[in-house]
Amino acid sequence: MALKPPHTPPRTGGEPVLHIWPRTEHLHSLDPTCISALLYLNLLIPTGYSVDYTHNPDSSPSGQLPYLSHGLHSVSGFELIVKNAAHLANGKQLDDVLTPADKAQNAARIAHVESTLGDLVAHVYYSLSANWTRQTRHTIASVLPVPQCYYVPERIRKSYQPRLEAVELWDVAGIEQEERQEREHFSFRRAAKKSKKSQEKAKFKENSKRKKVSEKARAFLDIYVRLLGYKHYFYHTDEPTTLDVVFAAHIHMLRLHQPDMLIADLLTESYHTLLAHCDRVFGRAFHDSTSFPAIASPNTRSFSVRSILPKIPTPTQPKGKLASPAWAEQERKFRLMRWGFFGSVSVIFGSYVYFAGIIPIYVLAVQHTMKALGQGGLVDEDNDEEDEDEEDGDTARLP
Repeated sequence: MALKPPHTPPRTGGEPVLHIWPRTEHLHSLDPTCISALLYLNLLIPTGYSVDYTHNPDSSPSGQLPYLSHGLHSVSGFELIVKNAAHLANGKQLDDVLTPADKAQNAARIAHVESTLGDLVAHVYYSLSANWTRQTRHTIASVLPVPQCYYVPERIRKSYQPRLEAVELWDVAGIEQEERQEREHFSFRRAAKKSKKSQEKAKFKENSKRKKVSEKARAFLDIYVRLLGYKHYFYHTDEPTTLDVVFAAHIHMLRLHQPDMLIADLLTESYHTLLAHCDRVFGRAFHDSTSFPAIASPNTRSFSVRSILPKIPTPTQPKGKLASPAWAEQERKFRLMRWGFFGSVSVIFGSYVYFAGIIPIYVLAVQHTMKALGQGGLVDEDNDEEDEDEEDGDTARLP
């Protein structure tokens, strides 16, 4: 079912701002960590922050999303956002209801979910060829401006490749590959190159890889089915904890309908309690239309050349006693370096244009145009032919 958040007006002021990847029609964000931060803050301080959907992770202190900014202070990463949110909520946290022993286990379980379940999310969205070519790539490109939408999706996918290769979740055949191989199986060219035995062997190998992924997901999910039991949340509490938030954020992305439903079908068939847990956490965080945080700034997809250029911080002159002749000399030095750089670029560009022969052609074209305009308009072709004939006659009469 498509998500339909309320159209909240932009909020201004000195409140905290959570910067996350943009939302889509079915997802609260493109990244599970961003969804975790969104759920956590909305459960802890539902009216004390706003959301900024951004596609520029370079603005983050660590170069990754999500990050939380409050005035001039910014923290990046889910753990630091949780710690900073405790200061905003007067020391309150979602895990305050846990015992010391549960808190120690909770930290280990959160790391387990982020690593193992995070690998499965990355596998479903970036490794399976059918999901990537038919949905994920187009979804990411739809929220990015021009020209980032043409190269950023592939860059994001390549960033996940080393992680998935390390856990043997990258080179796994998907539905799209199987359909193509089924078509090739009945072609005469394919039958001439490979025997039926080799085809069956390759198909068996690919099916075994997909089965291995399913078994890995099942082994992980069984642990949390036993931990959840018949409770509403993973611990004996009436409110969700950080573990519930992180787990629900990953399940929220895995249950999405996609071309290759490898993990989604597994959840639907065998893990109804985990899906109900996910719905329960999201229902508690976004219980009505007014519970969704305000939007700090609208997300635009206009053409932006400046966004692909690196941001060069400009030095600001200190005030008061810090201002000195040394600062003026340093600023003068940088100013000369800038003018020298732009001057060198201009000389190189001018030399290339001159030696490439562009300037003489341009000058001749301008001279011919000015000559025609000076004679009162376009030159008549018949007059040109008569002038040429007269010149030829004059040339012939010369001794």
